[in-house]
Amino acid sequence: MPMAITLNTTQQTTLGRQMQKALVMLQMNAQEFAQEISQALDSNPMLEVDEAADQPERVTDPTVSSEVASAAAAEESRDRGADRDWGRGTSSAAGDDSFDWLAQVPATLTLRQYLRRQIAEAELPEEARPWIEILVDSLDERGYLVEPVAELVAVFELGSEAIGPLERALASLRTFEPAGVGARDLADCLELQLDRLDDSMPYIGLARAIVREHLSMLAGQPMRNLATVLEVSTAELDGAVALIRSLTPKPGLDFDGARPDYIVPDLELVREDGRWTMRATAAARPRVNVNEAYADALAGCARRAHGELRERLREARWIVRAIEQRATTIERVGEAIASFQQGYFQHGDIALVPMTLADIAQLVDVHESTVSRVVNSKYVSTPNGLMSLKRFFVSSVSTSTGRDCSAAAVKAMIRSLVTKESPETPYSDHQLAALLKNKGIRVARRTVSKYRSAMGIESYEMRRVTAVGRSHQARFTRSDSATTPGAIVERRGGRQNRPDKPFVARQG
Repeated sequence: MPMAITLNTTQQTTLGRQMQKALVMLQMNAQEFAQEISQALDSNPMLEVDEAADQPERVTDPTVSSEVASAAAAEESRDRGADRDWGRGTSSAAGDDSFDWLAQVPATLTLRQYLRRQIAEAELPEEARPWIEILVDSLDERGYLVEPVAELVAVFELGSEAIGPLERALASLRTFEPAGVGARDLADCLELQLDRLDDSMPYIGLARAIVREHLSMLAGQPMRNLATVLEVSTAELDGAVALIRSLTPKPGLDFDGARPDYIVPDLELVREDGRWTMRATAAARPRVNVNEAYADALAGCARRAHGELRERLREARWIVRAIEQRATTIERVGEAIASFQQGYFQHGDIALVPMTLADIAQLVDVHESTVSRVVNSKYVSTPNGLMSLKRFFVSSVSTSTGRDCSAAAVKAMIRSLVTKESPETPYSDHQLAALLKNKGIRVARRTVSKYRSAMGIESYEMRRVTAVGRSHQARFTRSDSATTPGAIVERRGGRQNRPDKPFVARQG
């Protein structure tokens, strides 16, 4: 076969190192971001903490509704990249002297940190690493990759030629620890873990069959029904179910860093010119600058000298810009949320309006994925405590006027109706639905029941029993308080002791 040299032109999408870094930094929470900047300060001599920067003084209004505080308390139990629109700004100079960098560093690795360590240590082609980084940044807190590869390509504006590299990167990611990471859903996660077990393990084949085809039956139907469908004995089914239950359904939640014991807010709620808005905190905008003394000294040297230091200087200038750009993006999203939910900060849940990621993305003029990454694991500090930004994104319920009402507002109405009801004749779910309908809110009885249960409100039967019990207790307390030693009435042998002659038990 004759040999020949040919020249082919192909298109290949690559992500620059700085672009990758920017995507990672945007999705970080305050603790992870603090650790990232702390490491940059330690490794780059061209960076320094600006001790002279002053934090602008802001005055907050303590008149936020008390309902906001109660909503925030319920939200604390619940918890990351981005497109190319990063906002504007070139420096990072805000902060306050009380911000402690070391206090923000997590004591344990997060899931993403653990996976990035494996990326660095694994024997992978260099061109594969940035693709796996994209996938790592797209995992949810459970360790699942719920977005299809084609959707990620659209989100990051990578072009169709990136589908192949991303799919190969996903195959590599699914071999990482913890087992099950990169799964699409629960069944996929469990199957990934079963595939790592020895085929000779008892009941392994049956467990795989259940996970692939009958997982819903395992959760919602009697075991005998599943045994009949699979044509196995109860003992065999019990063994397979025990094996499945030994797996980890949400591997990402095993990492302490995914659920920190403390929360550092990226935003604070402030009142400016009579309106509520959100501003980036010192945690989101740390006081990091380029060391100008070193930069000036380097500028006086020959252009070809000190190549490594010049690279560090370029990196330092980019980090300072990236810090400000990240803070600006977070702040712009926060401002849009505050603008959308002005009524909430005045009146609480009852004034919370339906809001979606698309609504905020349109206001800020960024992609929905940017808003999603900003909102996830970010918190705002209010005069009444911390709130997750996720709290402000609520679903809608239709009304008779054609306007949408938020589910949180409906819950607040239900709570208000229950609070005002007669204790002896509480409202049933049917009655609550009818009362809401009179207010123009169309919800089914089962929806009322679901919302009531979610708020921890008992059924009307239990509320009536509780009210009757309290009534009896109150009457008992009143009669007991009237039964003083000088006013004891005792019936004995048909004779009533008079108050002036109290009954005294006989001795001996």
